[in-house]
Amino acid sequence: MLIVIAYDITDDKIRERVSSKLMNHGMRVQKSLFECYLNHEQFKRLKSSLEALIDLNNDHIRFYHICKKDQDRIEIEGVRTIYRDEDYFMI
Repeated sequence: MLIVIAYDITDDKIRERVSSKLMNHGMRVQKSLFECYLNHEQFKRLKSSLEALIDLNNDHIRFYHICKKDQDRIEIEGVRTIYRDEDYFMI
């Protein structure tokens, strides 16, 4: 399933850790926005590991689950690069 993950993290070191973890699971499409193709178990593990990194009182991470029907309706203006090579990521 496609999961779009967005975050707002105040601490630079924590933000870098979150970003590094996400780069092993998906593609950065904006500075704090990633697209990840994960199965249910991979998503649970990733979500848990991200929650352990952040300060729950100051930071937040959003997980948007995109269904197949809506994936086909994604529109991109500008540089159009869509990555979906699961073998590339270190999950």
